[in-house]
Amino acid sequence: MDGVDKSLAEHLIDDYTDLRTVSWAATSDVEHLENKYDLDAHEFFKALGDADVYRNE
Repeated sequence: MDGVDKSLAEHLIDDYTDLRTVSWAATSDVEHLENKYDLDAHEFFKALGDADVYRNE
């Protein structure tokens, strides 16, 4: 998925309404999101991190 970082974040916010539920999805609904967006876990979390949606600090 080219250019997935910003578009993935936008899709997730559209799907889950706000960043709080996006955060929940990033930790609790990962398998569904990986399948829906055809990404593996590494690509998924990198895309979210690149868009400043998910941080692991």
